[in-house]
Amino acid sequence: MRMRVDPSLLARLQRLIEQTYDWDTGIRDLTPFLLGDVGYQRVFSGREVHEEAQLPEFSPRTLVSWRRGRCRLNIYYPNSLVEHLETVNPLRELSERNVVAFSLLVEELDHLLRLAWSANHARPVRLLELEFHANVTKYFVLAHFLGRVSCRRRLSMAQRNWLRRNLFLDAGQGLPEPLGARYRTAARLARRFILVLEEFSPADRVVVLRRFARRNWESQRSFLESPPEQKGSGFLLAV
Repeated sequence: MRMRVDPSLLARLQRLIEQTYDWDTGIRDLTPFLLGDVGYQRVFSGREVHEEAQLPEFSPRTLVSWRRGRCRLNIYYPNSLVEHLETVNPLRELSERNVVAFSLLVEELDHLLRLAWSANHARPVRLLELEFHANVTKYFVLAHFLGRVSCRRRLSMAQRNWLRRNLFLDAGQGLPEPLGARYRTAARLARRFILVLEEFSPADRVVVLRRFARRNWESQRSFLESPPEQKGSGFLLAV
Protein backbone atom coordinates (compact mmCIF):
# COMPACT_ATOMS: atom_id res chain seq x y z
CA MET A 1 0.00 0.00 0.00
CA ARG A 2 2.78 2.41 0.87
CA MET A 3 5.45 3.81 -1.37
CA ARG A 4 9.01 4.99 -1.11
CA VAL A 5 10.10 8.53 -1.83
CA ASP A 6 13.57 9.75 -0.95
CA PRO A 7 13.07 10.18 2.83
CA SER A 8 15.74 12.86 3.08
CA LEU A 9 13.99 14.96 0.42
CA LEU A 10 10.47 14.63 1.85
CA ALA A 11 11.67 15.14 5.42
CA ARG A 12 13.56 18.24 4.34
CA LEU A 13 10.47 19.58 2.56
CA GLN A 14 8.20 18.92 5.53
CA ARG A 15 10.63 20.58 7.91
CA LEU A 16 11.07 23.59 5.62
CA ILE A 17 7.31 24.12 5.17
CA GLU A 18 6.42 23.63 8.83
CA GLN A 19 9.22 25.89 10.07
CA THR A 20 8.37 28.60 7.56
CA TYR A 21 4.74 28.80 8.71
CA ASP A 22 5.48 27.88 12.34
CA TRP A 23 3.15 24.89 12.15
CA ASP A 24 2.84 21.89 14.38
CA THR A 25 0.87 19.51 12.18
CA GLY A 26 1.30 16.55 14.50
CA ILE A 27 2.74 14.49 11.63
CA ARG A 28 5.96 12.86 12.81
CA ASP A 29 6.30 10.32 9.98
CA LEU A 30 4.97 10.90 6.47
CA THR A 31 5.25 7.25 5.44
CA PRO A 32 1.70 6.16 6.46
CA PHE A 33 0.25 9.02 4.41
CA LEU A 34 2.00 8.14 1.12
CA LEU A 35 0.55 5.96 -1.62
CA GLY A 36 2.09 4.75 -4.86
CA ASP A 37 0.33 3.17 -7.83
CA VAL A 38 -0.43 -0.14 -6.09
CA GLY A 39 -1.65 1.47 -2.87
CA TYR A 40 -3.83 3.95 -4.71
CA GLN A 41 -5.40 1.25 -6.88
CA ARG A 42 -6.10 -0.88 -3.81
CA VAL A 43 -7.55 1.82 -1.58
CA PHE A 44 -9.05 4.55 -3.78
CA SER A 45 -9.33 3.56 -7.44
CA GLY A 46 -12.94 3.81 -8.58
CA ARG A 47 -14.04 5.19 -5.20
CA GLU A 48 -13.05 8.84 -5.55
CA VAL A 49 -15.68 11.54 -5.72
CA HIS A 50 -14.43 14.51 -7.76
CA GLU A 51 -15.96 17.88 -7.11
CA GLU A 52 -15.82 19.20 -10.68
CA ALA A 53 -14.04 16.89 -13.11
CA GLN A 54 -12.54 13.45 -13.43
CA LEU A 55 -8.77 13.71 -13.07
CA PRO A 56 -6.36 11.58 -15.08
CA GLU A 57 -5.89 8.30 -13.26
CA PHE A 58 -2.15 8.63 -12.76
CA SER A 59 -1.81 12.19 -11.51
CA PRO A 60 -0.61 13.23 -8.05
CA ARG A 61 -3.34 14.24 -5.63
CA THR A 62 -4.22 14.71 -2.00
CA LEU A 63 -6.98 12.35 -0.89
CA VAL A 64 -9.45 13.00 1.92
CA SER A 65 -11.76 10.26 3.17
CA TRP A 66 -13.91 9.43 6.20
CA ARG A 67 -13.63 6.13 8.02
CA ARG A 68 -15.50 5.30 11.20
CA GLY A 69 -16.16 8.99 11.82
CA ARG A 70 -12.52 10.02 11.42
CA CYS A 71 -10.88 11.99 8.66
CA ARG A 72 -8.10 10.25 6.77
CA LEU A 73 -5.51 12.05 4.63
CA ASN A 74 -3.24 10.55 1.99
CA ILE A 75 -1.03 11.73 -0.83
CA TYR A 76 -0.88 9.73 -4.01
CA TYR A 77 2.42 10.15 -5.88
CA PRO A 78 2.55 8.18 -9.14
CA ASN A 79 5.52 5.82 -9.36
CA SER A 80 6.63 7.57 -12.55
CA LEU A 81 6.86 10.91 -10.73
CA VAL A 82 8.93 9.43 -7.92
CA GLU A 83 11.23 7.60 -10.31
CA HIS A 84 11.77 10.77 -12.33
CA LEU A 85 12.75 12.76 -9.23
CA GLU A 86 15.08 9.96 -8.16
CA THR A 87 16.79 10.26 -11.55
CA VAL A 88 16.86 14.07 -11.63
CA ASN A 89 17.06 14.76 -7.91
CA PRO A 90 16.22 18.38 -6.97
CA LEU A 91 18.75 18.15 -4.15
CA ARG A 92 21.38 18.19 -6.91
CA GLU A 93 19.66 19.89 -9.85
CA LEU A 94 16.66 22.12 -10.48
CA SER A 95 16.11 22.70 -14.17
CA GLU A 96 13.62 22.33 -17.01
CA ARG A 97 14.07 18.58 -16.56
CA ASN A 98 12.47 18.40 -13.11
CA VAL A 99 10.92 21.76 -12.14
CA VAL A 100 7.34 20.71 -12.92
CA ALA A 101 7.65 17.30 -11.27
CA PHE A 102 9.24 18.82 -8.17
CA SER A 103 6.55 21.51 -7.96
CA LEU A 104 3.88 18.78 -7.98
CA LEU A 105 5.64 16.96 -5.16
CA VAL A 106 5.76 20.15 -3.08
CA GLU A 107 2.19 21.15 -3.92
CA GLU A 108 0.60 17.93 -2.69
CA LEU A 109 2.76 17.88 0.44
CA ASP A 110 1.68 21.46 1.20
CA HIS A 111 -1.96 20.41 0.79
CA LEU A 112 -1.49 17.58 3.28
CA LEU A 113 0.31 19.69 5.87
CA ARG A 114 -2.11 22.59 5.51
CA LEU A 115 -5.12 20.30 5.94
CA ALA A 116 -3.56 18.63 8.98
CA TRP A 117 -2.75 21.99 10.60
CA SER A 118 -6.22 23.33 9.83
CA ALA A 119 -7.89 20.22 11.27
CA ASN A 120 -5.88 20.60 14.48
CA HIS A 121 -7.15 24.19 14.78
CA ALA A 122 -10.74 23.48 13.66
CA ARG A 123 -10.24 25.89 10.79
CA PRO A 124 -12.20 25.46 7.54
CA VAL A 125 -10.23 25.59 4.28
CA ARG A 126 -11.67 26.55 0.90
CA LEU A 127 -10.34 24.87 -2.23
CA LEU A 128 -9.21 28.19 -3.72
CA GLU A 129 -7.39 29.02 -0.48
CA LEU A 130 -5.69 25.62 -0.54
CA GLU A 131 -4.47 26.15 -4.12
CA PHE A 132 -3.33 29.72 -3.43
CA HIS A 133 -1.37 28.62 -0.37
CA ALA A 134 0.32 25.78 -2.26
CA ASN A 135 1.31 28.15 -5.07
CA VAL A 136 3.01 30.52 -2.62
CA THR A 137 4.69 27.63 -0.82
CA LYS A 138 6.03 25.92 -3.92
CA TYR A 139 7.43 29.19 -5.27
CA PHE A 140 9.48 29.87 -2.15
CA VAL A 141 10.44 26.23 -1.64
CA LEU A 142 11.69 25.96 -5.22
CA ALA A 143 13.43 29.32 -4.87
CA HIS A 144 15.21 27.92 -1.81
CA PHE A 145 16.34 24.82 -3.70
CA LEU A 146 17.31 26.81 -6.79
CA GLY A 147 19.49 29.05 -4.67
CA ARG A 148 21.01 25.99 -3.03
CA VAL A 149 21.94 24.18 -6.23
CA SER A 150 23.15 27.39 -7.93
CA CYS A 151 25.11 28.46 -4.82
CA ARG A 152 23.35 31.83 -4.64
CA ARG A 153 22.02 33.46 -1.48
CA ARG A 154 19.78 35.72 -3.56
CA LEU A 155 18.25 34.66 -6.87
CA SER A 156 18.74 36.80 -9.93
CA MET A 157 15.76 38.40 -11.63
CA ALA A 158 16.20 35.92 -14.50
CA GLN A 159 15.96 33.00 -12.04
CA ARG A 160 12.83 34.41 -10.37
CA ASN A 161 11.19 34.99 -13.74
CA TRP A 162 12.08 31.44 -14.78
CA LEU A 163 10.39 30.06 -11.67
CA ARG A 164 7.24 32.15 -12.13
CA ARG A 165 6.99 31.15 -15.77
CA ASN A 166 7.30 27.43 -15.01
CA LEU A 167 4.98 27.50 -12.01
CA PHE A 168 2.22 29.89 -13.05
CA LEU A 169 2.16 30.58 -16.79
CA ASP A 170 0.02 27.60 -17.80
CA ALA A 171 -2.07 27.34 -14.61
CA GLY A 172 -5.44 25.80 -15.36
CA GLN A 173 -4.61 25.12 -19.00
CA GLY A 174 -6.51 22.18 -20.46
CA LEU A 175 -8.75 21.77 -17.41
CA PRO A 176 -12.54 21.97 -17.69
CA GLU A 177 -14.37 24.86 -16.08
CA PRO A 178 -14.81 25.83 -13.31
CA LEU A 179 -11.73 23.84 -12.25
CA GLY A 180 -9.49 25.72 -14.68
CA ALA A 181 -10.77 29.06 -13.42
CA ARG A 182 -9.91 28.11 -9.84
CA TYR A 183 -6.33 27.23 -10.78
CA ARG A 184 -5.94 30.43 -12.81
CA THR A 185 -7.29 32.56 -9.96
CA ALA A 186 -5.06 30.86 -7.39
CA ALA A 187 -2.01 31.45 -9.59
CA ARG A 188 -2.94 35.09 -10.20
CA LEU A 189 -3.39 35.80 -6.49
CA ALA A 190 -0.17 33.95 -5.62
CA ARG A 191 1.82 36.00 -8.15
CA ARG A 192 0.47 39.20 -6.62
CA PHE A 193 1.36 38.12 -3.11
CA ILE A 194 4.82 36.90 -4.10
CA LEU A 195 5.66 40.23 -5.74
CA VAL A 196 4.71 42.03 -2.52
CA LEU A 197 6.62 39.57 -0.33
CA GLU A 198 9.80 39.92 -2.35
CA GLU A 199 9.97 43.59 -1.33
CA PHE A 200 10.69 42.47 2.23
CA SER A 201 13.94 41.36 3.76
CA PRO A 202 14.15 37.56 4.28
CA ALA A 203 13.54 37.94 8.03
CA ASP A 204 10.47 40.16 7.58
CA ARG A 205 9.20 37.90 4.80
CA VAL A 206 8.85 34.99 7.22
CA VAL A 207 6.97 37.19 9.70
CA VAL A 208 4.54 38.32 7.02
CA LEU A 209 4.00 34.78 5.68
CA ARG A 210 3.14 33.49 9.15
CA ARG A 211 0.80 36.35 10.02
CA PHE A 212 -0.91 36.37 6.66
CA ALA A 213 -1.46 32.59 6.62
CA ARG A 214 -3.29 32.80 9.95
CA ARG A 215 -5.80 35.36 8.70
CA ASN A 216 -9.11 34.00 7.47
CA TRP A 217 -9.54 33.58 3.73
CA GLU A 218 -11.97 36.48 3.39
CA SER A 219 -9.35 38.82 4.85
CA GLN A 220 -6.59 37.36 2.68
CA ARG A 221 -8.68 37.61 -0.49
CA SER A 222 -9.70 41.18 0.30
CA PHE A 223 -6.06 42.20 0.62
CA LEU A 224 -4.99 40.34 -2.52
CA GLU A 225 -7.73 41.99 -4.60
CA SER A 226 -7.13 45.47 -3.17
CA PRO A 227 -5.54 48.30 -5.21
CA PRO A 228 -1.70 48.30 -5.38
CA GLU A 229 -1.35 51.36 -3.14
CA GLN A 230 -2.92 49.39 -0.28
CA LYS A 231 -0.35 46.62 -0.49
CA GLY A 232 2.45 48.51 1.23
CA SER A 233 4.94 46.75 3.48
CA GLY A 234 3.85 48.76 6.50
CA PHE A 235 0.29 47.48 6.20
CA LEU A 236 1.37 43.83 5.92
CA LEU A 237 3.80 44.01 8.82
CA ALA A 238 1.04 45.47 10.96
CA VAL A 239 -1.48 42.67 10.38
